[in-house]
Amino acid sequence: MTMGYAVLTYGTYTHAAGEVKLDSIERRHEFDERGGVDKRIETWTFSGLLVGTSQSDLTTKMSAMQTAYAKHNVDVVFKPDGSTTGAHSMTAAAALQGPRCSSFSWGSQTESEYSVHRSFSVTVEGVFEFEADTNDVTNFNESVTIQGGGARRQLVEFISGYPQEFQLCEYTIVTATQTGSATGRDTYPDIPDPLWPANEDLTKRSITKNSPSRNENDSEKYFTVSWSYGFDFIEWPENGEPHSWA
Repeated sequence: MTMGYAVLTYGTYTHAAGEVKLDSIERRHEFDERGGVDKRIETWTFSGLLVGTSQSDLTTKMSAMQTAYAKHNVDVVFKPDGSTTGAHSMTAAAALQGPRCSSFSWGSQTESEYSVHRSFSVTVEGVFEFEADTNDVTNFNESVTIQGGGARRQLVEFISGYPQEFQLCEYTIVTATQTGSATGRDTYPDIPDPLWPANEDLTKRSITKNSPSRNENDSEKYFTVSWSYGFDFIEWPENGEPHSWA
C-alpha cells in the first residue's frame, strides 16, 4: 500500500501535503495544592517549507499563513499519512485555552530562501482540564484563633506620682474565630460547619463567594468561597482544631 504525505490543518487553514514535519508533541501536567493533576498542557512543535510558483505567489502564501496562525481557539489536526485515520488532534471545544499559536518564525534568509520557498517553524499549545470529579476541590485552608479569658487590668495616670494598675475584672470573655477558604474546579465547594455551633455569635458570621475565572473559551472555572465564624465562651474551649482538606 502506498502511503500518502502528512497533512496538518490549523483551523480552516490546511497545509499542502508533505509541507509540514511534526517535530514533537509534548504533554505536561500542572498539579493542585494537594498534588492532584489539575490541567494538561499539550505543546506541538513543527517545521516545514512553504513553496510558491514565484516570489509574488510565495509572498501571498506567507501572508495567508501568518493570518491563519494569528487566530486562537481553533482545531488542530495532523494526519501522518494524509488519511482520516491515525490523526493527532487538539480541539477547541475540549480545551480550557487554545489551541493557539504561541510561537511562529520564518527561517534565516540565506541562499534561495524567499525566492520560491520559505522555511518556517511553529509552536502550538492547548490547555485541557484534567478529567476528574466535577466537584473536585483544588485548594482548602482554615485557621482557628482563640483569645481572651484572663483578668482585665488597666493602668491609670495621675496628676502627680506614678501610674497605678487596677484590675477591672477577674475574667474576660473568651472569643474565637474560625476562618478559611476553598476553591472548586467547576462549582462552589461546600464549606465546613462552625466548630462550636452552640457558642456562635451569628452577627459575626460571614460567607463570601468570589467570581469564578473565565477561560479563553469563555467557560467559567475555579469557584472560591471564604467563611468566617465568631464564638464567645466563658472558659477556654476544647476541640479547637481546624478542619483538614475537604
